Amino acid sequence: MKAFRCFLLGSIFLLLSSCAFSTSTVKIDYVPQDYSVHVDSSNSIFVQKLNDVRGVEPTLLSYKGVQYKTSGKYVTDREISDILTDAIKGVLTKIGYHLVESGGNVTLKGDILRVDTQVLMGFWSGDMEATIQLSLKLVDNKSGAIIWDEVICGNGKKTGLQVDREGHRKEVTEKALNDLMTKIATSTSLREAFAKSQLKML
Repeated sequence: MKAFRCFLLGSIFLLLSSCAFSTSTVKIDYVPQDYSVHVDSSNSIFVQKLNDVRGVEPTLLSYKGVQYKTSGKYVTDREISDILTDAIKGVLTKIGYHLVESGGNVTLKGDILRVDTQVLMGFWSGDMEATIQLSLKLVDNKSGAIIWDEVICGNGKKTGLQVDREGHRKEVTEKALNDLMTKIATSTSLREAFAKSQLKML
């Protein structure tokens, strides 16, 4: 009975999705929110474009399908590395860091480990979850030493779905992106690393 329910719900999602074997584009719009955290930093920071190490095409958000993945895809309108790099730049600028286009005292760089959205099946409806995982490093440009290193994960969720479509993938992805950027903005260890690197420049 359980297998039948899974098959039934999977079939519903498959049939109601925007063609399970086609490619659908999801436009990700992220605007940094206002954070209670604010820094006063004259330390110049270069944010290097993130390296996508997922081993898939650079715009892939997720394959379509519920219980079984199909050849259909959800893709973003820009490379995911560009979307995430721009989001980080926006957040750091919002909370008061001084970003530069090249050089700088320190460089923030990293790898994209995971970007995915998936449907979790229930009895009459399903939930959709998104996960974004980055491995970030802060490098002292003068010495080349890594002064901060951390894996940060953002998550988003939407419940009670009966249709798999672009709008839902967009919503959960943007929730995960906002969660990720909030964790970066409020990271005590990252702020301490920035502060220590600034003291060295004095």
